[in-house]
Amino acid sequence: MQHSPTDTLTVEAGTAEQALEEITTRLGPNAEIIDARKVQKGGIAGFFAKELVQITARPRHLEVPTGGEARAPFERVL
Repeated sequence: MQHSPTDTLTVEAGTAEQALEEITTRLGPNAEIIDARKVQKGGIAGFFAKELVQITARPRHLEVPTGGEARAPFERVL
């Protein structure tokens, strides 16, 4: 079953803990993290950019597609 991008929520925060708190508040404690990365935002030509944590999650009740690539656990991504 294919899912549209609206099935997911992407949050950016200063720390992983802040991002996870926002995900939990909005999607519940059983949210499934499908991507986590550090991103650079702002600055001028790459200088003074702020490093943020970006987490994409979806509600756990959605069916996980079969045949997809395995994701690394959250702790390994960051």
